[in-house]
Amino acid sequence: MRIAILNPVKYRESIGVEDREILKPYARGIDFEVVFLEEGLDQIETLFDDVYTAPLVAKKAVELWRKGFDGILINCFNDPGLEAARELVPIPIIGVGLASMVAASMVGDRFSIITVGDIESIRAIRKRVELYGFSSKLVSIYTIGIHVLDIDRNRDEVIKKIVELSRKAIDEGADVIILGCTGLSKLAQEVSIRIENPVINPTLWGFLLLKNMVELRIPNPFFKSSRFLEGVYPWV
Repeated sequence: MRIAILNPVKYRESIGVEDREILKPYARGIDFEVVFLEEGLDQIETLFDDVYTAPLVAKKAVELWRKGFDGILINCFNDPGLEAARELVPIPIIGVGLASMVAASMVGDRFSIITVGDIESIRAIRKRVELYGFSSKLVSIYTIGIHVLDIDRNRDEVIKKIVELSRKAIDEGADVIILGCTGLSKLAQEVSIRIENPVINPTLWGFLLLKNMVELRIPNPFFKSSRFLEGVYPWV
């Protein structure tokens, strides 16, 4: 089984290292590769970032499928290009945002999302929650006010803010906390221990769900092979 962990941003060595550290204990017998976009942005937080990145993800998905990968994980909580990519390749594709909300709904009744960036980040995530049909399960969305590229430089402050906002969300009625940025994935276990509540690691949950879909040979219902035959997309 070959799975591509597609980070829809420009290459950063630290991301690849973190992804491999998170997934390696759960990837026995699986050949997974961390890949990036050649023309991507440095970070994805806003609706504009999503729209800009979506066609790049779709094209990359075709490339990865042709290289023989059995499944693709879009490793960004905003799931940029998920719907478009699913129309172009027959293999399973999962976005970690959708996977996290599915996981949180299995673990508890209602969830809150803690993310990075500004109000634009909250707006982008809320759109995804609505699109996926999880609005009734959402308690709140909070941002720690720190951008993706600054997470590692402010690790202690990041954890402190996540814990504070998580406790606030739990007081408001959340059973589960979702970390709404893959840059926060590595902090999930530590935060969970501190708040004594489940915390969803988006990268890990996305990988585990995709792994099961590939093993069960679940077909992609959105793929339409006729579009290839008709030459609708010249670059495909």
